[in-house]
Amino acid sequence: MERKLIKAGLYGFIFGLFIAILYYPDTKIVHEGSGMISAQTVPIRDLVFDILRASVRTSIAFVIAYAVFSFYRNLKQERFDLRRSIADFLKAFVIGLLVLAAVYFLIGVIIR
Repeated sequence: MERKLIKAGLYGFIFGLFIAILYYPDTKIVHEGSGMISAQTVPIRDLVFDILRASVRTSIAFVIAYAVFSFYRNLKQERFDLRRSIADFLKAFVIGLLVLAAVYFLIGVIIR
């Protein structure tokens, strides 16, 4: 299982790298006043960090998706109850949102 999670993370990173290279532009179009338009090149450092950031996000998403997929694949069919699993997922989602909101609130209070 662990080896497959590492593979999913590596494949997700490579996939994210390819997609980010294709997606992120190396120039920015800036609309200035009175209809003037200028193109500015993005510094290579910013471009590389944007591409790496996107590929790491994709890698994390692949690992989470594979973990969820393998968890549900390994459940026995006679024990699987769709209503209960959906209710459990919704409970976990709401609890996660509440924890995330509390963390953002505490960070906002600490920063001020």
